[in-house]
Formats: sequence, C-alpha cells, structure tokens
Amino acid sequence: MNLESLYKLGVTIGIENDPRGKEGVQRDLELSKKTYEALKDSEKDYFDTVSLWNPYPDSRLQAVKDQDADIRELMVGIDIGTAELLLADKLKEKGTKIDAVLSHHPGGMGTVGLPKVMAMQADILALLGVPINIAEDIVSPRQKEVDQAIFAANHYATADAAKLLGITLFSLHTPADNCVVTFLDKTFKEKNPKTIEDLLKVISEIPEYDVAKRRGLPSKLEAGSPSKRCGKIAIDMTGGTTGSKDQYEALANAGVGTMVVMHIPKDHVEIAQKYHLNVINVGHMASDSLGMNIILDRFEQNGVKLTIMSGLIRINRNSGDPYADLRCPMPSSYIK
Repeated sequence: MNLESLYKLGVTIGIENDPRGKEGVQRDLELSKKTYEALKDSEKDYFDTVSLWNPYPDSRLQAVKDQDADIRELMVGIDIGTAELLLADKLKEKGTKIDAVLSHHPGGMGTVGLPKVMAMQADILALLGVPINIAEDIVSPRQKEVDQAIFAANHYATADAAKLLGITLFSLHTPADNCVVTFLDKTFKEKNPKTIEDLLKVISEIPEYDVAKRRGLPSKLEAGSPSKRCGKIAIDMTGGTTGSKDQYEALANAGVGTMVVMHIPKDHVEIAQKYHLNVINVGHMASDSLGMNIILDRFEQNGVKLTIMSGLIRINRNSGDPYADLRCPMPSSYIK
C-alpha cells in the first residue's frame, strides 16, 4: 500500500467505529464542505482540505518523504518525538526496514486540530441521553479552553525533525480511540456485567489491560465500590481529550451510573463522586494500544509489517497467539 492508501484506510476504520454512526460523520463532512464553499478564493488556500473527506482533524500527515512509495514496513508508537525518530533512523542504519513512522498521539496540524475534534463529544453526550442543546453548551467552553492551552506550543518541531531525517510521519488519534469505544461497548454488551466488581473482571480479561496489570498498571476504581451495580455504562474514550467538568452532572441526570475512562483528573473524580457516578480508569497506554491494535491488525492484513515502540502494547488478534509479539526478553511477569 502507498502512504495515501494506508492513511485513508486508518481514517476509514475510524469512521466504521465512530460512535456517532455514519450519519454523524456525514454531518461533519457536509459542514466542512459548506464552510469551504463559502470562503473567498483568497481564503481557500488556508483551508485544511483534508477535512473534506477526513472528519478527524487530529489525524494528519506530518512529514512526507515520498507519497507514492510503498509502505511495507511501518514503525508504530503511542508518542513519537525527535528521540523516537532518531531511534528509527538508527535502526535503519542497522538494517531494520522502515518505510514510515506512525504515531497515535497527534503532532503538527493534528495537534492544532485537537479542539475541533472535541465537537463530537456533544454528539456522544446526546447519545447517552443528554439533550443536544445542553451537550453543546457543555462542550464548547472546554474546546476554547483546550485551544487556548495548546495555542502557544511548538507544534511542528517533530515534523521538522522527520523532514530533516527523510522520514515519513503521520498520526491516527481519534480513529484509534473510536475503535476502543466500539470494542468495549461490544464486550460489555456480550458479558453484561452487573456490578463494578464484575465489570473490572471483564476489563482485566482484555489482553491489553491484562498486560498493563502485569506491568503494575491495573485498572483503578476512582469512584464507587466493587459491590455497587453498574447501571448504564458510559464509555468515555474518544473526542480528542478530557471533556468538561460539567458533563458529570448532565450524565447523572441522563441516567448514567458508571463511567469507563482512560484518564481522569482528580478534580473531575471529586465532581463525579458528588453526582454518585462510579468511575473506572482503565489506563491511558493500554487503551490507546487497544485502539491502535485494531487498526494495526487491518494494516497487517494488507501486507504491512510492523516494528513496535514507544509504549504500544502490541496484541495481534490476527494471530493464534495474541501475545506473540510480547514474547521478548523482559521480566516474565510482564507477559502471560
């Protein structure tokens, strides 16, 4: 596959797993098209035309050596910075074939687009029973807060390093996070846990969370107790970054009993407790790995070979032994 085909496949997998469904995705694309068509010709040069087909502004190409080159060998990690790119360059010197590097977390234009992708949080809140007018008013101030926080960052430093090293670099953030939501939603519906203790057991049986637990990072019960019943479960895994503090009251009012998250600040936990929500924090790297693995399985099915790095727990569901890629020299407690 060439870079364009591989990148578009990643985005397509994200769309297939988007909790809003195809209708919600299409709404975003139509809005982008309408915005573009309304611009003056002099302003169209500044428009991110990728958004006309890719609804995830946090998932972008960062540096491209050769757009038509076949991508047969892909290095993949959760976070890619200059250090990881230098490692990729060193491994290439030593004979490892690397045609491109894929990061889960965004950089460059992808980081700039992070506040925009947060708009989907309003749709997700609405799916959980929060009126859309309330959901949009909850999410909008948080988008502005995130935009303000990241505006001054050095967004293109890693992309510049990739260009100097002649390395193709891209990221897939929300597409992978969408996959986590779909996977967990399907698993919870199949297993139908009744109590928090049951839910924690179901989560611990998922290979990525099993490995994380063996590495000393088990899922944490941030609010609630094991004996409490789950009630309606909200899976908070996608939509760019941590949402608003105001969402917890709205979710409780909408009948949500338990939230499953990949990370949560302490002050958010305190608010969730105030509204009697159970909160399970399943872990950031394990969750990101789960989403990326679903995409990487599809990449491998298309003939792409992988080199794994930077905290990604590779579980290969194409294999008879999903843990095979973890069988390397490390403490035996790290692997099953």
